[in-house]
Amino acid sequence: MPTPTWRGSDSIHEAPGSPHRRRNATEDKIIRTLRGPYGDLIAAEPDPGETMTGYTGYVVESVETFPDGAGVDGPGTTRIVLTIETPPVLTSTVAEVIEEIEAGGLEKKLESHPIYQPGGSKELEPSDLDAIAEWRAAPTAAARAAIYGAMTDNAKHFTAKLQRGVESYIVAAPVTRITTRSYNKPTVGGIGVRLAAKPFDAAPNGYVWLKTADRAQRQGPAGKWERVQECTGADVWDTDLYPAAP
Repeated sequence: MPTPTWRGSDSIHEAPGSPHRRRNATEDKIIRTLRGPYGDLIAAEPDPGETMTGYTGYVVESVETFPDGAGVDGPGTTRIVLTIETPPVLTSTVAEVIEEIEAGGLEKKLESHPIYQPGGSKELEPSDLDAIAEWRAAPTAAARAAIYGAMTDNAKHFTAKLQRGVESYIVAAPVTRITTRSYNKPTVGGIGVRLAAKPFDAAPNGYVWLKTADRAQRQGPAGKWERVQECTGADVWDTDLYPAAP
């Protein structure tokens, strides 16, 4: 069945500056602006998918009609967006791949800092952690002072940072990003999985990599798919919480 063609109305006219064309890497559209009596515009609206005389190769994508301030009995405007009828023929299925590396950081709890861990210069014993917890929970300043006075030097070192509002610290964590553009629809997933190797050769050494993002979006109705995968590197990822990639 042939595509129906919009016929318009004698009372409807093209507005000044219409039509105009909008083109970029992902779309090719023509926007028509029509003026006339609001009721006639409503009655003559084309349906999505129809063609319009003089615009071979384009079909109606969307239609918007509104009165020009005088209500439905006055004049109005219709804006029609036409788009390419047939998507472009794909001449290549080769994906475009872009690799990026950026500096990032991970926030960790203060007690996990190496100086407070076993072997660190301010190693905290279980009894130190108990004293710190008691200090945190003390109901009065006097009670906190008494607990603080009985602490070890290492526990006092830690508590002094808490008093200054330091609850965590930042460690360097590079983030890699792989952007793939292709006409083939991608399958996303694998978030929260540890990689067996670097995301790509240029990624820095000495890190364990965790996939932290994977998203895909199509660039226009007939455009390429853009998939963005991100991985974050750290000195260690908890193997119980983050499984290895299959």
